[in-house]
Amino acid sequence: MATNARLVVLSSPDEFAAVENEWNGLALADGTPFLTHQWLFHWWRAFGDGESFCILLRQPGGALDAGAVLRRRSSRVVSATTNAYGEQWDVIAADSESRRSIWEEIGRLRASKLALGGLRADGPSIEPATTALAASGWRLATAVEQRSPYVALPDSGEELLAGVSRNHRSDIKRRRKRLHAEGNVRLNTLTLPGLSRDLDRFFELEASGWKGRGGSAVLQDPAAHALYTSFAKAAAAAGWLRLRFLELDGVAVAADLSCALGGAEFLLKTCFDERLSRLSPGAVLRAEVLQAAIEEGSRRYEFLGGPDAYKVRWGGNIHEVLGVTAYRGTGLPEYLYRIKLRRTAARLLARRRSPEADGESE
Repeated sequence: MATNARLVVLSSPDEFAAVENEWNGLALADGTPFLTHQWLFHWWRAFGDGESFCILLRQPGGALDAGAVLRRRSSRVVSATTNAYGEQWDVIAADSESRRSIWEEIGRLRASKLALGGLRADGPSIEPATTALAASGWRLATAVEQRSPYVALPDSGEELLAGVSRNHRSDIKRRRKRLHAEGNVRLNTLTLPGLSRDLDRFFELEASGWKGRGGSAVLQDPAAHALYTSFAKAAAAAGWLRLRFLELDGVAVAADLSCALGGAEFLLKTCFDERLSRLSPGAVLRAEVLQAAIEEGSRRYEFLGGPDAYKVRWGGNIHEVLGVTAYRGTGLPEYLYRIKLRRTAARLLARRRSPEADGESE
């Protein structure tokens, strides 16, 4: 533990609200919206009230050294604050010693299982997390949860297009031409507070397509709607929001809800008018947004989510997002199954599927 550091536990969103400036003083260095106070506060209110808590390490003089927002899912299970609407998580810390100390505190939590997903493999916490938890007697299982694409942005749109395949360049040009033939096309980016009407426009467009038919649109989940609406307004106040509409004769045909932070733009939600699929408004939007991000000075575009085809065609860069699950006490039987029995079952299954097992050896 950091020298003479003092542990503080916050048990409500209102208590967490009071540490916004201190929290962001550390969180913004990590360059992801999912660690900002704005995201965690509104996620806590939407999904974690009564279950979530925050642990802080403070110096004797009161300065914040490190912190983590966690969720107690039961009397025996503590997890990261991740779900379908928050895919990355980590602790925040002033330095490597403080980071190790907060992981030591997590290792002391009263639980038999820690489900800590959303950790970037290339982030600063994997080594101190696994070291501190193992030293506290936890048995660890680590797995890749997601392979999240991103694009390293060059200095110009011309350089960006030069870096993709010839087929993709031709495809972009053809789709842009086809959409522009239908009328006046422009990218409208909104960044300021007071955006309730435009947020409603975005969520209505998202719900008009397959997500609405499948029941997964933001408008169909009150907690998700509260999270994205509140976070978007808070991000706008902080200057991070990028609500981008691709408009055809003034009517939105595709849109992104994004956040520009720490030299990168993060795609939180996207949608398009599926009635106009023949005009590929989503593909045109992506080309226009990447150009706009370059012009704004972003050096990286984070698609988030999995490696969908429309993302990876812009570049082959991938962040691996890991889940670290730790077990002890009554959680050890699950660990033994996960680590040992599952591996044995996989080997047996592989043997059954081998050519030799099927009598098909060469």
